[in-house]
Amino acid sequence: LLKMQVENAKESFPFKTLTLKPREYFFLIQIDFEDKDAEFSVKVVKNMLDQAVTSFLGLVGKGLSLNVLKADSSAKTAIVHTEEKNLNAIWGAMTLFSRFEDKHVRIRVIKSSSFLLSLSDEVGPPS
Repeated sequence: LLKMQVENAKESFPFKTLTLKPREYFFLIQIDFEDKDAEFSVKVVKNMLDQAVTSFLGLVGKGLSLNVLKADSSAKTAIVHTEEKNLNAIWGAMTLFSRFEDKHVRIRVIKSSSFLLSLSDEVGPPS
C-alpha cells in the first residue's frame, strides 16, 4: 500500500531540478607595488585594471564590464565586480599584468565569489 502511495505521489507532484548559475562575480584582489608609497584609491585601481584588460585583450577589453567597489589603502586590497561571462578574461588579465606607470606591480586574486557578502570579512571597514 505504501509503495502504491509513493508512486501516485510521484505522478501527481512531478519536480524539476534547476541549476542557477550566477551572473555576477566579485574578486578580492591584493596589489603589490614596487613603490611602497604609491597612491592607492578606487580611481587608481580602476585605471590599473582598465590598462591590464586593454593591454591583454585590446579594444575588446574596453567593452568588458569591470567596477571597483572598494579599495583599502592600508591593506592594498580592493573588491572588483564583473559579469560571469567576463570572469576568465579579467582574471587572466589581472594575473598577467606587471607594469603600471612604469613601475612593477603584481595583482593577486585572493578570493572570488558570486556573493559580495562572502568577501566582506576580508576587507576593513568602509572608508
